[in-house]
Amino acid sequence: GKYTPLDPQLAADCRELGVEFLPEEPIVPLLDSERPDIVNAWRTVSQGYKVALQVASMCVDTGLLEAGTLVISMGGSGRGADTAVAVETHGYEDVLKSNVTEIIAMPSK
Repeated sequence: GKYTPLDPQLAADCRELGVEFLPEEPIVPLLDSERPDIVNAWRTVSQGYKVALQVASMCVDTGLLEAGTLVISMGGSGRGADTAVAVETHGYEDVLKSNVTEIIAMPSK
């Protein structure tokens, strides 16, 4: 399904604080369709884990981060973010070089 877009005023307030956002529809390779082996392996840990690693990778592919940057990335399912990981992230071409250094939060079920 479609997600509710971010409130424009909230986005403006965040940008004033230095927050950068991925483009609404970033033009990057989709791991889901092209690398189901990786995506399914991440999903076995949790849906949020998969999303957190995909988002971090997309930040490299869109130029928001340099490859190898250590970041905290969050993910979840349609119900919201429930997982946070510290990851040295890489983009699509080198995604297997991504190194999760810590799982900060993840649901038990």
